[in-house]
Amino acid sequence: MTERIRLYDSSKRTIYIGSCAPAPLWKLSPALAELYPEQTISSELKNEEQVYEGLKNGTYNLIITAQQIENDETICREYCHEHLMLSLPPAHPLAMYKSVIP
Repeated sequence: MTERIRLYDSSKRTIYIGSCAPAPLWKLSPALAELYPEQTISSELKNEEQVYEGLKNGTYNLIITAQQIENDETICREYCHEHLMLSLPPAHPLAMYKSVIP
């Protein structure tokens, strides 16, 4: 019973974030900490299915996904764009291709 009370208390003082990518957390976590200094910010990386399931079951207060979620139970807003580059040495076997993904 004591552990359940502690968990309940922690849940009221913590913002739980589930994310499918680490980079958005680099700015979001400090921004939330500044906006809500009385709250603890807790985040974890999972795949999209896991973070969405965590939002539905109450594990997370908010989630970061690569795809927009369209349903009546969720408000989804664009947060940021991520552009990633793949770099490799010129002598690498994949360097002769314009794309490494067919």
